[in-house]
Amino acid sequence: MKYMIILMVLIFGSICANATCEARRHHTDKREELGKKCEHGPDRLKCLDVLNITDGDTLSVNIVGVHPYFGEDTSVRLFGLDTPESRPATVECTALESDHTELDREEHITCLEAKRLRKCEMTASKEATSILEKAICVESDRIDVEFAKDPNGKIIREKYGRILGKILIIKYSGSTAKTTNAQSLLLDRKLAFEYDGGKKLTRDWCNKTLVKDPKLQGAYVKENFCSSRKCTEKTRQVRCNRKKNFGEQITCYQERIGSNIGRWFSSCKKKTGKTRRTCYREKAENYLEFCALYDTSKTAKSCRGEISESIENYCSGLTSQASEDCLAAI
Repeated sequence: MKYMIILMVLIFGSICANATCEARRHHTDKREELGKKCEHGPDRLKCLDVLNITDGDTLSVNIVGVHPYFGEDTSVRLFGLDTPESRPATVECTALESDHTELDREEHITCLEAKRLRKCEMTASKEATSILEKAICVESDRIDVEFAKDPNGKIIREKYGRILGKILIIKYSGSTAKTTNAQSLLLDRKLAFEYDGGKKLTRDWCNKTLVKDPKLQGAYVKENFCSSRKCTEKTRQVRCNRKKNFGEQITCYQERIGSNIGRWFSSCKKKTGKTRRTCYREKAENYLEFCALYDTSKTAKSCRGEISESIENYCSGLTSQASEDCLAAI
């Protein structure tokens, strides 16, 4: 009964899967043959019915002998590994125009490299998934999970409700069982790296090494090249709005704008006359749109004042005619 309680606490909130592992029938037959050897213990779930390999670090399983409400379509994640994401942040690189500055061109080249690394990560994820599928769904007789525990002996479950642990792949030859740790399959092929739960490092999955260029680090890529909903400019600016007080919010906005304002307006510099003023006006309006994220008209107005001052300071630093056109636009 105590094992049942442990499992109920662990598994509640698990994630469902749809596909079926082709070894399911074979695993069922083997479980019936093994009998009592498949009884769950306090540290280990035994003879799981694998439904699906979700990606390179997650399985969807049925836990036989546990009530379906808690034991069906339960996710188990490999513990202590950093594996390639199957859907990393989208990277989009805008086309260069003839009047873009050298800074723009350098950023464009960096963006293309970030896009290449993203493609490599997706490929590596597919490879990792394929390796696990073969080992678990084709070649195994039995799958167990050994719980991960913290230093106090408490079973660990991660934020999405997935069980964390070692996935043990067992193959029988007569009465002899050969056990392989799924983690080792990926580590040996450098399709995973050991991970202690701290800050994740950005990896070059093309060459199976760490990314050293700061402009190819995950945070920079999301900040500058990502177009997906999770890391659009609007989403990033909302983070500023969540600061504890208005002063911290403005500082957050100013840091973002101050570090990028030159690049933001750079394409307007080589335009002339009305076209240049229109360019500056449109760019400035886009910046000022950030302020609409504030909850009240008072804070939005203060935000526009701060941002307008930053843009005005930028315009004042341009050459005479460009500066005049820039200031006229705002």
